[in-house]
Amino acid sequence: MNLYSTRLLTAISLAGALAFVAACSGPSSSLSPTGPSATTASSATGGANFSPNPSEPPPPPPPCEPPNEIDPTTGECVPPPPPPPPPPGDEGCTPGYWKNHTDSWPPTGYSPAQTVGSVFAAGAFPSLAGETLLQALQGGGGPGTLGAATILIRAGVAALLNAAHPDMAYTRTAASVIADVNAALASGNRDTMLALASSLDRDNNLGCPLN
Repeated sequence: MNLYSTRLLTAISLAGALAFVAACSGPSSSLSPTGPSATTASSATGGANFSPNPSEPPPPPPPCEPPNEIDPTTGECVPPPPPPPPPPGDEGCTPGYWKNHTDSWPPTGYSPAQTVGSVFAAGAFPSLAGETLLQALQGGGGPGTLGAATILIRAGVAALLNAAHPDMAYTRTAASVIADVNAALASGNRDTMLALASSLDRDNNLGCPLN
């Protein structure tokens, strides 16, 4: 082999070696676990593992505005207690006053021509149920349960007008007068009816401010 052929083979071998070295030392970031793809995957999963700070305090409760107040036992904001009931009244007009002063009736909401049966449950005493409230105020009494019921209705009508008048400080409410009279009438007992009539009569004589 001459010198030219030897040099040619040497150059070919050297070129092949250089090509091999270049192939082995090329970019490898796409194969690296720490390359761009790995960084992207880490970023994608990083947000999923985020959680708020568990030690962060809760927001404060809204302020307790008047008239509400703080309950010393529970510390909660609660409404104020209801006002106490008004003191018992000390005024009352008699059946005679209401019989002779029908001009004082309108504020009560009741009419002299209204029947007893439209206000009280007097069905057991039809003759009384059919009377007007004004006629009932003129009633007297009599024996037996009818006589007791007549006395009771007379006192009951006056008590009802006293309780219903806005300018009267009566010791009873209109609802309680009606309920008590109805219960006594339903008992059918003379003594029960007379006992309530006596109690109502005392209240009806406390003093009339409408005179």
